[in-house]
Amino acid sequence: MIIKIWMLVPAEKSMRIELESFERDDERMDAYFEGNSEHWEPPVFVTKRKGNKSDCIKYTITFLVFSKKAKEVLTPLIGMDVEFLPLIHEEHDMFAVKVNRIQDFIDMTNPVERRMGYGFFSEYIHILPERIEVDAHLFCLPQHHHLRFFATDTFKKVVEENKLKTFQFIEVWDTENTEEMRKERLKAYDQYYAALADRQQVPYESARSMVELGNVFRHDDHILLQEDDQFLIGKILDNETIQWIRPTYIPPIYFEWQWYMYEYSERESARQEYFAEVSHKVNGLKGTKVLFEDEILERSIRAELQVFKEDLTDINLLQLRNIFRYHEKGSVYYLDGIQYAKNLKSFSIRDTPDFDLDELKYLPENVETLCINDNGLTSISKLNGLKHLSKLDSIHIENNKLVDLSPLKNFQHLQWIRADHNQIEDILPLNQIKELRKLILDHNPIRNIHLLELPELRSLIIEGVHTDDWSFLLTQFPKLESVKISESGMSEASRKSMRAVIKSKRFEVSWSLEAGGSKTYNKPR
Repeated sequence: MIIKIWMLVPAEKSMRIELESFERDDERMDAYFEGNSEHWEPPVFVTKRKGNKSDCIKYTITFLVFSKKAKEVLTPLIGMDVEFLPLIHEEHDMFAVKVNRIQDFIDMTNPVERRMGYGFFSEYIHILPERIEVDAHLFCLPQHHHLRFFATDTFKKVVEENKLKTFQFIEVWDTENTEEMRKERLKAYDQYYAALADRQQVPYESARSMVELGNVFRHDDHILLQEDDQFLIGKILDNETIQWIRPTYIPPIYFEWQWYMYEYSERESARQEYFAEVSHKVNGLKGTKVLFEDEILERSIRAELQVFKEDLTDINLLQLRNIFRYHEKGSVYYLDGIQYAKNLKSFSIRDTPDFDLDELKYLPENVETLCINDNGLTSISKLNGLKHLSKLDSIHIENNKLVDLSPLKNFQHLQWIRADHNQIEDILPLNQIKELRKLILDHNPIRNIHLLELPELRSLIIEGVHTDDWSFLLTQFPKLESVKISESGMSEASRKSMRAVIKSKRFEVSWSLEAGGSKTYNKPR
């Protein structure tokens, strides 16, 4: 026998109610539902949101609320397994539903959960179909009694045939569609996984503007696109279809995510690559084993990916995005193997004076941020051999002993350089990096800061760097928004020049004072 089980919730646009007096009625209601009281005194409810005409009414996840019509229609089917408890409402007859029927068919010898296609709920995957009681049409599970409610196909059909409103059903289990069958279906998508290595990712703000140009974007099971001049958000469902809405609200989490970018003609690839990711998590794509010479690096990657028993492969390494911290004590010296982490965006190696920069040749070409600070470096000339890192836009080389920055000229797309606390005297090589937007050079013995000229620079931090004439700040950085300098060691001519710059009110100036503290001028309003 084929059995489908659904989770039952009120629809999003259903009527919503709340207690008139939470303090008076909430504990009494809980006592009855938890079996600590045998007396039900109808509590008074008021409308919180009118919503659509509703037969399944939203209160809390503690219990369901049905209309009088729903009670009359469903009593013949579920009357033996529930109690309909009257509520007081000035406009409608409604009933709290205390579900007393409990089923226990979850296979807790294999308690694996997966996220459902609804909100943030997850549910156990494996069930024992022979334990399902076919005459139970509305019930709870012992794993979350009175927090989730489940219904059969028969219950769903009765609701639909009688045109009851605002019942929402989320499919949870189908004995015809087992987890093993799902795994087999997902394997068909494995061929699309490798494409993710070259797929560009952008933040939401960029994705939202580029949608209007015809691009499609995806993060996990969420899709953004525009059709017929309408902005749409799609949710990829377990049944391999996409549910579309015209949003009136953008979830804040969207702004934290990175979004894969597709041409409009590739929109089917967005769905295929999502299920390839799911298959990777469920089936564990095999791939080719990757060996690491450095044991500390390997153990740290395993901890980052939560891969402890199986081999590291060219497939599961595609999940690695950042290496900013090491989970094991000890230093990393050898990077061979990291080249297979083709989606790696950020890499850091610090406090390792004996690290050979030649090892950076193993970094994959998609790396955007490189941190090699606090290593006691006297030269970065070996960076000349890293021309394959064409996407590098941020480099951190602070707290070393560097004198020469000319190797950075190889990275024309750098937007952020942090090189404070070094021994840098000449900054002319930086003038060739035209896209630079943020520069930190404080505490260096720079002797030609007045020759720095960067058309895109927004932020400049040069505490401890001195010149008698600061007027170059007004002419050589047309987009400058903030500068940070320090008074210690300044000549009187330097102070006078900086005051003139401040009077121009062109940008914010943060001035650390010799006596302690700091002053900020020209703060944006």
